[in-house]
Amino acid sequence: VHEKKIALPLYPQYGTEPNVYYIPPVHVPIDYQVQMFGPGVRDAVKAYLNVYKDRKALAAMLLFGNSAKTITRFEFNDDDTIGFNSDAEEVIRVPMTEPIFTRPAYDDKFKAYRHNTA
Repeated sequence: VHEKKIALPLYPQYGTEPNVYYIPPVHVPIDYQVQMFGPGVRDAVKAYLNVYKDRKALAAMLLFGNSAKTITRFEFNDDDTIGFNSDAEEVIRVPMTEPIFTRPAYDDKFKAYRHNTA
């Protein structure tokens, strides 16, 4: 949050110190987002859209929402990103890439057409 500035507080002009940060939505008009997040929102959206180019930021993003436990430190390699708690115990391990499965449009077994959406 503080290093990459991908997530921002809401309404920073009020001078509050939030405990919650938000990743600005990419589908909302930028003028409205500037109102909500301040002028740094353009850079935050750009950083989010390019997170795949920054392995460290990508590793941190992949850990987000995958554990209810507090992650105080993380490491990553070509295969995994690993989150640790304050006792240096592994809390969660998440693959750096997810497999992609594309099914045939027509399933002979079930005699049904399918759409590949996800």
